[in-house]
Amino acid sequence: MKEIKFRVYQKDTKTYLNSGHDIAILSLPANWRDYVILEQYTGLKDKKRNNAEVFQGDIYKWCGLTFPITIDDFHGYRFMFGKDQLCRAVIENGIYKGNIHENPELLKN
Repeated sequence: MKEIKFRVYQKDTKTYLNSGHDIAILSLPANWRDYVILEQYTGLKDKKRNNAEVFQGDIYKWCGLTFPITIDDFHGYRFMFGKDQLCRAVIENGIYKGNIHENPELLKN
């Protein structure tokens, strides 16, 4: 079973919280989306980056294409691209380039 985790990007400081911080989601104010972005863990690890956890928003390059790992809503169900066989191939064979917040220029073209 996949571990459910999130990483937190702070909009005001344009940084990620340290992994040592616990996130009290239940105590966030109603307008929490004004302050932070939660990115879900895909359940996959990148062996080329010392088993770094792969999160929504990570950017990979594979076969000349550069794209972010995403989660899509479809008829009320959540499908994580990271669980897809194609995405497994991208993570295993592709190259991690950054993430959508710290490296948005990677997705301009």
